[in-house]
Amino acid sequence: MSKRTRPLTAAITATVVIILLGLAGSAPAVPPANAPVRVTAESTYAGLEEPETASLDLTVALLPSAPTLSAPPDQQVEIDPADSTTASYSYTLTTTANGPDIYDLTAELLQSTNLSGSPVATFQQGALPITSVTLGSTAAIADSPTGAASIMVPTDGTVDDSINGIEAGDSVLVHGMSHEVSSVTDNGVTATISLTPAHDSEVLVGDLIAERQTFELLISDIGVNDPALPAAFEMAVSASSETDSTLATIDHIRAVILELLPSDLSASDNATEIDLEADSDNATEADRFGRHAVQDNLEADSDNATEAEEAASCTLTGGEAVSDGWSGLDTGTNSCNSCGCQDGTLMCTQAFCQPSDNETEAVSDNETEAISDNATETGTSEPTMTLTASAVADGGIYNAAVTMKFTSSEATSNFVAG
Repeated sequence: MSKRTRPLTAAITATVVIILLGLAGSAPAVPPANAPVRVTAESTYAGLEEPETASLDLTVALLPSAPTLSAPPDQQVEIDPADSTTASYSYTLTTTANGPDIYDLTAELLQSTNLSGSPVATFQQGALPITSVTLGSTAAIADSPTGAASIMVPTDGTVDDSINGIEAGDSVLVHGMSHEVSSVTDNGVTATISLTPAHDSEVLVGDLIAERQTFELLISDIGVNDPALPAAFEMAVSASSETDSTLATIDHIRAVILELLPSDLSASDNATEIDLEADSDNATEADRFGRHAVQDNLEADSDNATEAEEAASCTLTGGEAVSDGWSGLDTGTNSCNSCGCQDGTLMCTQAFCQPSDNETEAVSDNETEAISDNATETGTSEPTMTLTASAVADGGIYNAAVTMKFTSSEATSNFVAG
């Protein structure tokens, strides 16, 4: 074998190191967007006195992600049926991306019941209308102990007082704890974020520092078709990444109109006479009973009834118990009158009720017997007197008029009832 063709046997070793500029060490699993990264490759083999190296500088790109959107509770809305109202919902939006991104806000009406027209949804922040929210994000490139108020983060390539959209006065979330950013410094190589209050746990390399903001959703022009019926609507509120609109978070809100407040029904062409009497300070108790049926329907749909109102009850003349809000004919000797139970008080109309045959007979027998006994005791023959009355019972108390009729067996003059 020729020496010239003798094969060369060599051991070759290659090493690749990726580091964030400004920090000696490995980069976190997901480095912050805009952070400068240097990739260095080093190779060695037998007989090579010095390793061969090659480097490449890169900038980390944004990895968009669906944000976190809070879910405010559903609402119960009170509304004047002759007008419209506005409902307000407070939201908090938190980024989960590795850098700054814009999140577009939308609200879509999904369904509605008994609404006049379509509600109008607008977003506000600090009393100013908005259609989107911009949030920043970065990550730690060095460990920080518990109680530390400053966290070292990579530069975003610009020497200023902000990092990836995060600046003094912003609110950020670290390990689920909310902080206010007191200051930001970036010298173009490394940067530092100072927090208030100090963090309550150890911050490790790669831990996300995510900005969060609050905003208001205002839903206006909420009107109803039929004031006697409840109204409701449901909307879908969405926050989507402007970089990738498929990355969105949706919250469903519901509002139920449970109570309709008749404050200006005189302006309504459909207002009934009973509705108008509801606004009169001089309305009588009988008037209030007349419109109680309408109030009853509204109260049946209200979750705001107090325990006292639910427990109130009344007793009819015949002894039957009825709950608060009942209306109808009384029973017993007052069965011809219409009554209503309100706040534990039974109030009725004052019409005369014709007694039944049994009641008239019982009264007549008692009074005739009393007159006969009196005549026997005196031993004289005195004229007999028959007394008949309306439907009354011995010892009863009545708030209706009572008619009494006296019949004498002989002609009588100077008759006095006392």
